[in-house]
Amino acid sequence: ATGAAGPIAVPGENSTLVIEEAAKVFVQNGTQVSGLAGRNTEYLRSQGINATEGNVDQTGATQIIIYNAKPYTVVYLASLMNVVSTNIRNNFDPNVGVDIAIILGSDWVNNNPMP
Repeated sequence: ATGAAGPIAVPGENSTLVIEEAAKVFVQNGTQVSGLAGRNTEYLRSQGINATEGNVDQTGATQIIIYNAKPYTVVYLASLMNVVSTNIRNNFDPNVGVDIAIILGSDWVNNNPMP
């Protein structure tokens, strides 16, 4: 099933709800900015999120793709990264190997509050 995710309460930084979900998050760099996925992956790890990194083709807007239900982590990431609901896709597939994929877009390059 593919569709937009609905809103739930926003967990805070280092939320035990997010940490207890233990979501596997794959951060992908969809920009030409070298090292962007790596820096963001390290930041998410510092927040207790099990994150890995990679690269994909360029994208304009940052996207979140949900492969496995981890609602608190999705809401935390969407809030942290200002990803609008139209750029959050539910694409259930337990065989992907990760729960959530983030594709960093050019919008994130210009508005990235992470170090």
